[in-house]
Parts: sequence; C-alpha cells; structure tokens
Amino acid sequence: MKIAALYDIHGNYPALKEVLKQVKKLSPDLVVLGGDLIAGPMPLETLSLLKRVSTTFKTVGIMGNNDQDIVDIYAKKRVGLSRKATEQLTWIANQLSYKPRLH
Repeated sequence: MKIAALYDIHGNYPALKEVLKQVKKLSPDLVVLGGDLIAGPMPLETLSLLKRVSTTFKTVGIMGNNDQDIVDIYAKKRVGLSRKATEQLTWIANQLSYKPRLH
C-alpha cells in the first residue's frame, strides 16, 4: 500500500500545488492530511485544493492545533492564545466563506 503523508501545510498553496504534482505521479492508495493545514497566507485556496485531493484520492485528515484553534475562534470559544496569534487566526477564520467552513 502506498501512502502519501502531507503535514504542516500552513496555508502554503503554491508549495502544496507543487507537492501534489508529485503525489499524483505516485498514485498513492491513501493520502494522509496531518494537521495545521490552512493556517497561513492562502487559507481559502489551500482548503479548496485539499478538498479536490479528497475527491481524487482516498483521504484521511487529522486536525492540527491551528485547525482546532480556527474552529474554536469561529465558534466564539475562548482559545487562550496570545493576542497576536488570536488576531492571525481570526483573520484566517474570516477569510473562509460559510460554505467551506461546513466541510
């Protein structure tokens, strides 16, 4: 069984796009998306691309701490992060449209 494991993408859409070219060539049986996926400069684009990956390959996702923090901020839960981190993750949560947040 071939497994492609992608971790700590942090919203780096251009890098993810390049890595996925190699993943496609390998044609894995499973793609593991291992957390901290969208917290970074291009969250919406990264999320959209990852959703396409999940329609192309059997995919398992593991939520990272940044991913959970974004969900908590969106749900208006107290996160306990520094002010700067909270501002950054709030910006990311606000970048996502309602539809992508539901998936």
